[in-house]
Amino acid sequence: MIGKPHQAREIAWSTNESSATAAEKRARTMDGLHHRGTKERPPAPAVPRRKLTFSFDSSGWLYVYHLGAAQFLQRHLLPHLPRDSVAFSGSSGGALVAAALCTGIEIEELAAFVIGCHYECQFNPFHMLPCAEAALKKYLPPDAHILCENRLRVLLTRVSTKWPFVRPEAMTTFATKEVLAGALRASCHIPIFGGMRPYALTGAAGEALGAFYDGLFWPSVFFAWRAFDRSDTLLKVSGLGWPTAHIRPPLPMPMNWTVLPPSEKTLWRLYASGYDDAARFFDRRTAKMKVDGKQVLPEPIPAQPRGWMLSKLIMLGWLHLVFITVLFPLVAPYLVCRQLWRRPLRGAFLTQSLKQTLIIAILLPLWPIVGVYLLCRWLLDSDAPSSSGVDSLEDQRLDAALPPSLMQRVRLNSPRRKRPSSRGRGETQSPSATG
Repeated sequence: MIGKPHQAREIAWSTNESSATAAEKRARTMDGLHHRGTKERPPAPAVPRRKLTFSFDSSGWLYVYHLGAAQFLQRHLLPHLPRDSVAFSGSSGGALVAAALCTGIEIEELAAFVIGCHYECQFNPFHMLPCAEAALKKYLPPDAHILCENRLRVLLTRVSTKWPFVRPEAMTTFATKEVLAGALRASCHIPIFGGMRPYALTGAAGEALGAFYDGLFWPSVFFAWRAFDRSDTLLKVSGLGWPTAHIRPPLPMPMNWTVLPPSEKTLWRLYASGYDDAARFFDRRTAKMKVDGKQVLPEPIPAQPRGWMLSKLIMLGWLHLVFITVLFPLVAPYLVCRQLWRRPLRGAFLTQSLKQTLIIAILLPLWPIVGVYLLCRWLLDSDAPSSSGVDSLEDQRLDAALPPSLMQRVRLNSPRRKRPSSRGRGETQSPSATG
C-alpha cells in the first residue's frame, strides 16, 4: 500500500513524458508538412562571385595601345562595376597597364608621360626600362600594394640554379609599394636590353625573393596566368594584334616596334586606336544582348570605321622591318649617326652607345625566329575566343558579367564622337584618329 502512490506518480510522469515527446514529434511532422506544402527550402550556400578579369598581353612599346583601351575602361566601364568583382592581369608592358587600372592612376596622364620618352628611346631600346622605372616611381600611389592585393596578377619568369631552372610564376601579393614596383619591373626585364643577368627582386625586409626575367615566354596552355580562378570571365587586350584577343589592332604589329618605337605621331594613333577598338567591342556586345529573342537595348551608336591610315602605317612598319633586316650591317652606323645628330656623345657614353647599337644590329636578323615563337605561342593559347557563329563559353560568361543595365549606362556615357586625340591633346570631335 505504501508503494502504490509512488508507482502511480511514476506512471503519471512517464505518461506525461511520452505525451510531450509525441507532441514534439507531431509538431515536427506538421512543420515538415507545412514546408513541403509551401515548397520552402533552406537557403542555399553562398556562391563566390565570379570576377571579370582584364588581361593585357606582353607588348613592349606597344603598351601604348593598351593604355588607349585602358582609358576607355577607366572612363566608362570600371566606375559602374563593384570593386570586388573586377581583377587585372598582365605580362611585361601589359602588367604596367594592369597595375595602373588597379591602382586608379590617371591613364591619359600616364600615356603622355610614356610617349614623352619617345625622343630618348627611339634609336636606343636600352633606355626603355629606365623610362618604365621613372613612370613607376612617379605614378604609383603610396597604397598601391594594398589596392593590388589579390586583384592583380603579374606574370614573371623565375630563374634559379635548381630544377626546374626556368619556370613561370604569377605574383598576387605584395608586401610594400617597393615590392610591387619591383615585380612590375621584373616582368618587363627583357634579356639583353635589361641586362644579361635576371632582375633580383627583394622583399620588404631586404630578403631575396628570387631572380626573374620578362613574362613573355609562357602561353596560357602551359601556365594559366591570366585569371585567379577557372570560373573568372576573361577580357583580353593585345597590343601585338593577336587574333585570340577580344580587343586588338586591325593587323599584327611589326615586332621591331616593341623595342624601337615608331614616330611619336604613330604612337598617339595607336593610343587612340586602343580607345576606339575598346568602344567598338562594347558596341558589339550591346547589339548582341537579347532577352527572349528581343533587343533589350536601343541600337548602339555605330562605331566609326577604322579607315586605312593606321593599317597603312602598320604595313609600312613591316616593310621597314624587312628592309633593316636585309641591310642589317648598316643598321649600327645608322643608329649611331641618328643618336649623334640628336645629342652629341663623348667618351664613355659614345663607347657605350656604339656597343648597344652593335648588339641591336646583331639581333635584328633573328626576328624571324622570334616571329615563329610568337606564332606558336598564339596557337597554344588556350583562351582563344570562338571564331564560329555560335558563342563560346567564354563569350557567354562575358555576357553574364556585363548585364544589359550596365551596358546601357556604358553606351550612354561613351558617345563615339568623344575620344582621345591622336596628338594627345584631350578629346576631339574631328574624324577618327585611327584613320
